[in-house]
Amino acid sequence: MSAALLAAHGGDAARAAYRPMLAAYTHEDREAKGLRKLTAAEAPPPPVHFTALELAAEYPLLLLTAPAGAGKTSFALDLALALAGEALGDPLWNVARLTRMVVRNDLGHALPEQWQGPVLAPVYRALTAGETVAPTDMAAGRLLILDNVEVLGEAALAALIAQTPAGARLLALGETGACAGWALPEAVAVHALVPSPAGWHGQSIPAADADTCDAALAAWRRGDRRRAPHLSQWPRAAQVARALAEMPAATIAAHFAGAPDLWWLPVTLAADLVADRAALAGALAATGPHGAVLGAAIHRKPEMIAALCAAATGATLPAHLRVAAGRHMAALGDPRNLAELVTVPAGTVAIGSDMHPNSLPLHSVVLAGFRIGRWPVGNGLYGAFAAATGRPWRSPDANVAERANAPATDLTWHDARAFCTWLTGEWRNAGRIADNESVRLPTEPEWEYAARGDRPHTPGCEIYPYPGPWAPDRANALEAGFNATTPVGLFPAGASPFGAEDMAGQVWEWTSTLWGRDPATPDFAWPWRAETHEDPDAPADVRRVLRGGCFSSHRGKANCTYRGSLEPHGFWRGNGFRIVVAPVEP
Repeated sequence: MSAALLAAHGGDAARAAYRPMLAAYTHEDREAKGLRKLTAAEAPPPPVHFTALELAAEYPLLLLTAPAGAGKTSFALDLALALAGEALGDPLWNVARLTRMVVRNDLGHALPEQWQGPVLAPVYRALTAGETVAPTDMAAGRLLILDNVEVLGEAALAALIAQTPAGARLLALGETGACAGWALPEAVAVHALVPSPAGWHGQSIPAADADTCDAALAAWRRGDRRRAPHLSQWPRAAQVARALAEMPAATIAAHFAGAPDLWWLPVTLAADLVADRAALAGALAATGPHGAVLGAAIHRKPEMIAALCAAATGATLPAHLRVAAGRHMAALGDPRNLAELVTVPAGTVAIGSDMHPNSLPLHSVVLAGFRIGRWPVGNGLYGAFAAATGRPWRSPDANVAERANAPATDLTWHDARAFCTWLTGEWRNAGRIADNESVRLPTEPEWEYAARGDRPHTPGCEIYPYPGPWAPDRANALEAGFNATTPVGLFPAGASPFGAEDMAGQVWEWTSTLWGRDPATPDFAWPWRAETHEDPDAPADVRRVLRGGCFSSHRGKANCTYRGSLEPHGFWRGNGFRIVVAPVEP
């Protein structure tokens, strides 16, 4: 990067253009990678987010995702120019200017950020359609910054990363919807960026020639769809929105249905100008899954429930829009039976794998039949228990309507067991279960059987709830980039053979099984035996087994066989539970 480029992008305007960007990844998430505990008297700390700059300094291979217009390009240029200026001795653009105080959450907590990575030669490329990146662009001592990486595509980026030479670094930036769930090598860190606590500053629209904009607008008014690809580049978005607002709701919806991705921004802006937002929302919802999400964002209506449910649980929308649909559905009253159970038959089942020492030895366990929750217990159902019993619940999601259908978290093992006892009484009284049945936590073998079915172990391969290798679009795991729980049931293609969903990723799930005191090595080693591995009255410092991984777990943990653990009084925002219904043992 040359001194001329520094001059072209330098000055006070360029300095003011960049606002530090926060990642969804927090300090709590990092501390909880080992499933750290809090005591019952402690409250979860407020989230303190890492910044995009800190992640770029830490990870040699990094993909950052954010919605279009969120400021990815400003961040990338700010970093590239600072690194280039450092090499040139520029008094303005240098590494020192990357040191700033950054507000890290809505409570106003601020920490300094600074560049703590190596000072490498930056190469910035804003990719355009059809452009490729050669392996020679990666070199030792160089930071390759690829903006608009969704243009390159998943396979091409994975191939490029596979050829990264020692000492080279890569920072890729892509649009959330296009890049969510990409299957990249495990060496790549993937993180989503979130709006600044100071407020969301809206979509930024690249500058374009005014005459071109006017011509495109005139063509659009004439119904000339050939100009539609220019929609996302119009700098006069407000003018476009005003023109839309003059049209009937059905006409606006028809434009949107033709190219939802391109018309999303103009229609969103027009919604603030139309006289009847409800009519526009209804017209959009009738166009299909994309319209259902945008329509609900404009004006939620109870009659949208069916369309939102189809949008959230179908395969049409990218994951981030399914999440939005699920949250709108929760706010309106999710029509699904979120306490639904699936049946797991009796059998002699294979347990374990050779992918981790703690999952050995492989062995068989004879299990009676049982029913297990199709999904983890959600905020809505757990909230009803907390309200009925007065049991303290430390989750920030408690009583948040849009989160009612997401898994309940920040729960100790004792919380989960108390919920099961309460629900047993409720369901017996309602006739939902027999008097000789109870609600309880699954044993570890029951959980694994419900997740993998009778699928045998293949040496050297992980086992996932679905057949075949890891598929990042089938789970809310690290690769999805949400770093938070999502509404349950958004990844039906990742269901287990018995129909249990969200068993890979989403939340670590409590089981009744003992682990031991050492988090690294179980005292209660396998093979599992009920008489040695199950004791609800074990000492308080004996950890219990957690299964399934969570939203920040990679494929090596978000699977059917990896074993986690935590003290029974520990909790954090990444662990929850699901229930089992079975006859009470005599």
